[in-house]
Amino acid sequence: MFTFTLNPTTLFLRQAVGTFVQMDFREGVICVAPDDVTLVAGVPGVGVPVLALRMKPYVFVSFSCTESVCLAFDLTVFYQNLFKVLKGDLLQLSGSANAYWIDFDLLNYSEKLETRQVLATQFPMLSTHIGRMNVPQLRNHYQVAVGIPAEDFRLLIMKLSQFGELVYASITATAVEFSVRNEKVIFKQPKQCTIKGAVGEDPVVLVFNLIHSDAIVNASILSNVVLLFGQTQTHGFSVALKFFFGRLGSLEYYFR
Repeated sequence: MFTFTLNPTTLFLRQAVGTFVQMDFREGVICVAPDDVTLVAGVPGVGVPVLALRMKPYVFVSFSCTESVCLAFDLTVFYQNLFKVLKGDLLQLSGSANAYWIDFDLLNYSEKLETRQVLATQFPMLSTHIGRMNVPQLRNHYQVAVGIPAEDFRLLIMKLSQFGELVYASITATAVEFSVRNEKVIFKQPKQCTIKGAVGEDPVVLVFNLIHSDAIVNASILSNVVLLFGQTQTHGFSVALKFFFGRLGSLEYYFR
C-alpha cells in the first residue's frame, strides 16, 4: 500500500499529465516504491513512444510505501480530476494491489491549521502488478547530451515542425545543427547550448520525429532547460528528451 501527499507541485503534475493526454495515451501506470514514484505510459521496445514522469518522494508533504506496486488507471479521468485542485489544496493519492481503485483526496487547512478534507473521489484501476516495472532509464552512459534553454527549444520545435516530422541533430563538440529537409537551425556552445559526452570533430547524428510536436512544446513550458540525450546505432540507437518540472521531478520522453 502507498499514500503520498503533494503540495503546490500539483500544478506541475497537471502540466505533465496533460502531456500524456496530448499524446493520446489513455492508460497510465503509476509505479510506487519506497524510494521512487514514476508515472509511465507506452510500451517499451515496440516502437511506441514512452513517457515517464519521475517524481521525488523526499519533496512530498508526506509519503509512505509498504511494498513496490504498479497500478494501471485511466489517465483522462485522472487529468480531469487534477483541474479540481485549487490554490492551497494538498493532493493525496493512495492505493494498493488489493484494492480496485485509487483514492484521490483534496485536503486543505482550516483557520486552526488543522487538515480538513474538501474532496474525496476514486477512480478504478485497470490492472495491478506487484514489484517494479522495467522503465527506461536516462543514465550517464548516453553517448551525448545537449542542453538547450526551454524557450529556445520551444521556438526550435515550432519552427521545424512547419517543414516536416523527421529531425536530424548533427552534434559536434562545439555546435549542434538541427535540420528538417532543407531547413537548418544551429546552436553553438557555450552561449546557446551545452554539449557533453563522447563527441569531437566528427558529428554524432541523432534522428527523432515531431509527430507529437504540440505535446513536446507543452512539456517544455514549465521547464527552464530541455536535455536531448542520444547514442548512435553503434551503441544501440536511442534518443530521449528530458524536461525538468520544478520540485516535482522530471518528464522523460523516449523516442524508442
